[in-house]
Amino acid sequence: MRTGTGVRDPTFVQNEGRMTAVKSIRGAADTSVELEEGRPFDETSEALRVEVYGDWKALEPVRKAWDDLALRAGAGIYASFDWRKIWWEFYGDGRVLETRLVWRNSDLVAVFPFFREMHWIGCMPVTFLRLVGCDHAGGVGTVVVEPGMEDATVSAFACSLGRKEYSGWDVIHMGPLQAYNRRLGELGTAFARAFVGARTECCRDAGPDILLELPTTLDDYVARLSKRERRNIRHDEKHIHKAHEVRRVVNTSPGCDGEVLSRFLRAHERMWQSKGMPGWFNERPHAEAFHRRIAEVLAPEGRWLISELSGDGTVIASQYCFRFGNILHWFQATRDNDPQWHKYSLGTMGLLQLLREYAYPNNITLIDAGGSPIEYKLSIGGRIASQEMIVVTRGRLYSRLKVRLFRIASWILHTLYSRVWYRRVAPRLGLGGRPFSEVWIRSRVAFPCHDSCADKSEQ
Repeated sequence: MRTGTGVRDPTFVQNEGRMTAVKSIRGAADTSVELEEGRPFDETSEALRVEVYGDWKALEPVRKAWDDLALRAGAGIYASFDWRKIWWEFYGDGRVLETRLVWRNSDLVAVFPFFREMHWIGCMPVTFLRLVGCDHAGGVGTVVVEPGMEDATVSAFACSLGRKEYSGWDVIHMGPLQAYNRRLGELGTAFARAFVGARTECCRDAGPDILLELPTTLDDYVARLSKRERRNIRHDEKHIHKAHEVRRVVNTSPGCDGEVLSRFLRAHERMWQSKGMPGWFNERPHAEAFHRRIAEVLAPEGRWLISELSGDGTVIASQYCFRFGNILHWFQATRDNDPQWHKYSLGTMGLLQLLREYAYPNNITLIDAGGSPIEYKLSIGGRIASQEMIVVTRGRLYSRLKVRLFRIASWILHTLYSRVWYRRVAPRLGLGGRPFSEVWIRSRVAFPCHDSCADKSEQ
């Protein structure tokens, strides 16, 4: 490593799970540190400090600063400290935490919550840097950066990877990334500029996400719906109240022994099993235990809720949600399959209850409604936004070869396991309904199908 004028060579120290890379930059505009593969570190005149953490206990003191930054950046619950920490408790086995915090003096300006994971293609190891929370739990994440500091902080991140003890990587994989982050374009460009000599791909169509942007009042929201939808709402509201005793409640606590969450999980399971499918929580390993832990931690912070619509003493529709700032995540929903309720639009009625009883009183401006069913969510005022993906592949020929082979092997495994075994063969052998294989989940790493970064260079 060559050191330019005015830049102190980064130093690393181990201290209670924390490895700190200090980068003091107070030189002229041409000041840089030249790294492997020609990556430049070109910063502002302000001092930035990069800290590398390998342990969540050591990260506890920065929990508030982490969440404050995520709120300023407009990130969702999946970028919060608690969500990522709990995810790691359940799904971090065999992975190495390598989270980087970037500080400007005493202000936290970026969180790069990565971990290292190695996959083998025969005798060849492929080393990934991936985002904490990237699989298993259903959330989408992001790198959290102070708006306007993408270039500076990503450059500092790239510099820290140039150290010998951290340089052994083949792919930096970020995705799927939240569709409501309006600065993902700047983030992708910053990675392309910082990792000169590497291949940076920015896919802007990594999957659909339905967003409901709420107007000022509930009446304004209803007015935006189609005439047919408004007519159906009035009809259903009138007739369900005439024929049944209706009760609405928003639970912001999982209740004694978690009975509120248990009620939702059993209803969700019944709904999907009636369609011959195991359901979301049964397909994913440890999903129920994970969400019980999530409820335990997030509910006291006012970030967890289940909205229930009851008819004649029975819960007939419910919405499972998380809140972070002014964003409400509509995570999962249930409806009763009893034929007597089929004539009502329980999903729409449940959403209106959620808006009336919780979203508007708590100043929610955006609902992240996830993916499918797309047509239904569009009919109630949603719009399709695209999740994104940023993938940086090391420029060395050996790394690129290994990654190409991994992509082929991952596609073959996905086809044989998911499309052939899990969906077709296993149910016929009486082995259906079991959780997905951990090996399949961890190896199912999506890659862009085409290059779409404006700023991309290869060695």
